Amino acid sequence: MAGPSAGPAAPPGAGHRRPRLAGLHDELAAYPGGQSGRPAATDVVVPLRYRAGETELTFLSISAVVGTPLDITVSELAIESFYPADETTAAALT
Repeated sequence: MAGPSAGPAAPPGAGHRRPRLAGLHDELAAYPGGQSGRPAATDVVVPLRYRAGETELTFLSISAVVGTPLDITVSELAIESFYPADETTAAALT
């Protein structure tokens, strides 16, 4: 038999049903950078910018490293994918 799920913490001032989660929320919100709201893309990633003529192309990249001691053929295999970071770049790629 499984116990109750923790679920998300209620927003501040909403009459918390889980006092420990409310306390944790308040503690984390007090840390620097603990503002609510959605971060801008440049707050999370460092964009890669290329200039092609008069057009600036902006990408963000995601890297994945496959490493397992059980299979030498994929050991240290790295995959880097680039995605357009704005509408101008997306349009230039289509």
